[in-house]
Amino acid sequence: MATSSAVKCALKNGVAVLQISSPPVNALGAAVRAGLVAGVEHAIGASATGLVVAGGGSTFPAGADITEFSKPHLPPSFAEVMAAFEDAPFPTAAAIHGTALGGGFELAMACHYRAMGERARVGLPEVHLGLLPGAGGTQRLPRLVGADAALEMMLTGAPIGAERALALGAVDVVVPEAGLEAAAVELVTTRAARRAHAVVVDGFRDAAKRAALEARAALPAPRAILRCVDAAVGSELAAGLEVEGREFQALKATPEARALQHLFFAERACAKVPGVDAKGAAPLDAVGVVGGGTMGRGIAMCFLDAGLPVTLVDVDDTAAAAAAAGIDATYRRSSAFKKGRLTEAVLAAKLEKLAVASDVAALADADLVVEAIYEDLDAKRAVFARLDGACKPTAVLASNTSTLSIDAIADAVADPTRVVGTHFFSPANVMKLLENVRGARTGDGAVAAAMALGKRLRKTTVLAGDAFGFIGNRMLEPYGRECLALLRHRDVGVSNVDAALRDFGMAMGFFAMSDLAGNDIGYAVRTSLGLTDAATRDPAVEYSADVADALVEAGRLGQKAGKGWYLYEQPRVPSPDPAVDALVSQFKDGSPSVGAEDILDRALLALVNEGFRVLEEGLALRPSDLDVVWTSGYGFPRHKGGPMQWAEERGLRECRATLERLAAERPDVPYLRPAKLLVALADADAPLADWEKYV
Repeated sequence: MATSSAVKCALKNGVAVLQISSPPVNALGAAVRAGLVAGVEHAIGASATGLVVAGGGSTFPAGADITEFSKPHLPPSFAEVMAAFEDAPFPTAAAIHGTALGGGFELAMACHYRAMGERARVGLPEVHLGLLPGAGGTQRLPRLVGADAALEMMLTGAPIGAERALALGAVDVVVPEAGLEAAAVELVTTRAARRAHAVVVDGFRDAAKRAALEARAALPAPRAILRCVDAAVGSELAAGLEVEGREFQALKATPEARALQHLFFAERACAKVPGVDAKGAAPLDAVGVVGGGTMGRGIAMCFLDAGLPVTLVDVDDTAAAAAAAGIDATYRRSSAFKKGRLTEAVLAAKLEKLAVASDVAALADADLVVEAIYEDLDAKRAVFARLDGACKPTAVLASNTSTLSIDAIADAVADPTRVVGTHFFSPANVMKLLENVRGARTGDGAVAAAMALGKRLRKTTVLAGDAFGFIGNRMLEPYGRECLALLRHRDVGVSNVDAALRDFGMAMGFFAMSDLAGNDIGYAVRTSLGLTDAATRDPAVEYSADVADALVEAGRLGQKAGKGWYLYEQPRVPSPDPAVDALVSQFKDGSPSVGAEDILDRALLALVNEGFRVLEEGLALRPSDLDVVWTSGYGFPRHKGGPMQWAEERGLRECRATLERLAAERPDVPYLRPAKLLVALADADAPLADWEKYV
């Protein structure tokens, strides 16, 4: 039979076998789609008695080619591909291995039958891109698994394994991968063709669950998915497909879809460092952690979860043993352990790779060591001086500092090229962001090792330059200052500010987030910078954190103290406290109240403006890295795309104009003066993508 570069066709005992060959993930780009349609036509011409479609290499098609979304459409359409398989004059079957996601799973559903490898996964994740399954998935999945299960799969976007897929009816048979093609061939040679359009979808069996899902569908894509599934219930396939097509086209034009697709690409770009190849990094066979507190334990768990042997060093044997016990206890408190996904045997195997010690000499063979002690420069330098003598010369020495200078820490070692920052976010074993930091003397080898480490740990990894706060905390500082300033300059309370931020989509308001982190942390940083003492700070610059200083000095340290900006009569449950209102009132200047829009203007534009300064100073490789940091580590809403994407969607000229107005009201606030890069881009009416031309 005929072949193409993207789809290879062969006739085996009367059954046509189409193998997709478009590495690495066999995405359904135009060439693959054309090859699939041609393959079906060739099979018809060869009088085949059945047809099997499979993926070459490691996977069945893992989805559409998202790079085509912004390009002119090339035929054939997805609808034409699906129709070719569904309307074929002989039975068709998909042989699913690897991950059949999005358009790949829709292709499988357009076939009359599906054989699935026992380690394979299927799913429809389009909701995470602000879209819906647009190749018939909203209509064919309900016809296979029912409206309830289909809706849940599409609204969560989570893939399911073979056992679950078989139980739901999404596939017909599950077999070991070695027998997958044979199982698919058996399906098409022993069964008649089965048409999806002949299946009628029953209504929702669980009305309460559907109502709950509808209540959660606040964004355009989930609402559109609901409408499509409603159209599938009791309707013919053709009518439902028309609804799906209209809804899909409408979603493509939404800011939410643009934002989520922006993040899709941003999260893949952030790991790329010009001139540094993480693939060429020295292998990591053993790692170490210094510090057995909350962060040190979490980082050690990251290593254990990645299968790396780790040695944790603390100040003495008692502290080291407590750290090991704490790691064991954290695993046992996890939902994975409680639900049986993490078994005793697997946990025991993890913990076998953990060693603890009280002397850095135990780290002599480590390829990389992460220091994770408290934020004190002299203490960190002392640790690095000891590591310099104890570790082998090729070992990478990393600091988990969140604010301190990597260059200043590197002064403690003979070879500063091997010192790099690895800023994990708390809890380190849960948070997906890793902010690596390159000092002025950090070598490419250390950068490559840190970036490779992020990939090994399955973290979303961004590289930052060495300046106070790096990317994330640098931008957090003016954002927090402005939230505090609102308490002074506007007649609003803590709850008003946090509510506006939550309604915007932030995971937490600023004050609730401060309570979670510990208000004493920011106080310690301000003290180290000489800001908590009026005699040592610049009188020409507004200081809005005095109310936060007073809060800490009153013992309100946050959740760990049971009181902070909020009262915590129940653990982790904040409630407004009149005592805080009374404290805040002492600092107000009598200004009028404002609404949520003004709160957001002030807080978010302070954040965005600092992002432009981060770019001006060369602390980030690209604007989208800032978006990744803030959506992955600080709770910025993904459907807004991150602060820089949000600013561009709003309009850079409008951002500049609003900042100019705010700066005119308070000329003693430097962070409100529009950044030079923002002004230049706004003046030129240039897109953010052209930022490098204006720095």
